[in-house]
Amino acid sequence: MLLAELQAKPKRFVVLRDDLKISSATIRNRLEDAKELGLVSDEPDYNSQGQKRHPLTAKGQVIADELQLTDLARIQKQIWKLEAEFEDHLEEFEMTLTQKTTELNDEFQHELTRRYS
Repeated sequence: MLLAELQAKPKRFVVLRDDLKISSATIRNRLEDAKELGLVSDEPDYNSQGQKRHPLTAKGQVIADELQLTDLARIQKQIWKLEAEFEDHLEEFEMTLTQKTTELNDEFQHELTRRYS
């Protein structure tokens, strides 16, 4: 995913973090891994505001291009989107379940009171 994000142009660390929606530590580790593999340049690129960006090497660009051709990056993003939607609906389901449990407990208590009072 890191390579796919850097394919079009070098990006700043904070932009990568926001776009990938993963922790800073994970991005830092992936950048270091990519540098060790010769996929991301050890030499940073700076934009017009002097902000440090992370460019791909020629080798990294070839791999990023291949990822785009095979559509793996889009598939991974879709998986993350579905996971986020699932988490959103899971919270809604938990709230509904809690509410229904409370209602059933109230009905059960009411029925017991009615029968044995």
